[in-house]
Amino acid sequence: SFEQLQQVYGIGPVLAERILDMRIALGGFLNQSQLEDVWGLQQETMVRLWRVFSLDSVPVVNPININTATIDELAGNYYISYGLAARIVAYRSRHGQIDDLYQMAQSLEIDSVRIARIALYLNTKKLLE
Repeated sequence: SFEQLQQVYGIGPVLAERILDMRIALGGFLNQSQLEDVWGLQQETMVRLWRVFSLDSVPVVNPININTATIDELAGNYYISYGLAARIVAYRSRHGQIDDLYQMAQSLEIDSVRIARIALYLNTKKLLE
């Protein structure tokens, strides 16, 4: 809760609100590294945070099939902007079936941290022929 977060040294009302907003936007944290995306949260504060809290109830995510998703469906993900979603769909149109997210990311020049976050929410299940 807002109050519980503020009990961790280094987290005041502003950071507590940002953490809760991020949790809501994501539908819950899937892994600890996602806290690195909270603006202004220092590494040492994250260490203290994980001493107090854990990921006991990781949300169930319905991964988006990158091979069938529309631009709007992809852009509905917190980590995928509309522009990136359009680039992904264009890449798929040019190259066909996407089997390897990391190969696509390299081609689209998506950094490793971002593709690791995005990969939590996507799958590459083959289309039925």
